[in-house]
Amino acid sequence: MAQRTDPPVFGEAGTYLTGAVRTTTQVPIPANTAAFDVVLVHMYLEITNAVTPATDFAEVPGAEFTTNFTGGRLFWKRLTAAEGGATYDFTHPSGFTEAVAERYTGCVRYGDPYDAGADSVQRSSADTNTPAVTITTLNDNRLIVWSATSVSLGAWTPPTGYDERVDTARELTVATDELLVAGSSGSLVGTGPSDNMTAWALALIPQ
Repeated sequence: MAQRTDPPVFGEAGTYLTGAVRTTTQVPIPANTAAFDVVLVHMYLEITNAVTPATDFAEVPGAEFTTNFTGGRLFWKRLTAAEGGATYDFTHPSGFTEAVAERYTGCVRYGDPYDAGADSVQRSSADTNTPAVTITTLNDNRLIVWSATSVSLGAWTPPTGYDERVDTARELTVATDELLVAGSSGSLVGTGPSDNMTAWALALIPQ
């Protein structure tokens, strides 16, 4: 099957799960899910222990943590039907977490939904600029998903040209942009609350 000539599309984000100390991170499911949607769960954690994902989720390699054990992790799932229930439940040792789930349509229907791996990086010092990440895509018509975490609270600004999808002035933000021609995304840097930070970039493959 030939790939689509347009990139995957951001559908919507579920309700942001604000921070608390917990052993189960119950991430609200986005509305209007359907078969073949890809759901990404971005998680901010103040623990480095193993996380047991919700049913059928896989972790994207490259979890990043600052030296004070705060950081970000990323999980994905391809749906086989509209999702029932209210939350995706991730379990872990007791710790402070926040999280959000987003659904994306028009993604490839087999294998990993992203190419070129993921770029993730951490910075263990205070600065308002997020650590720079770069993705070099393997083919045309990718949707680049960028995210960042900070230990502190405050508003975020995504990299230039990116559409902000999640910003509740908390520790986590998500933004997207299309990369229509295969190659480098360039250095992706946003701004946020000045503190230790992590950043991610991922390229979703079209159907």
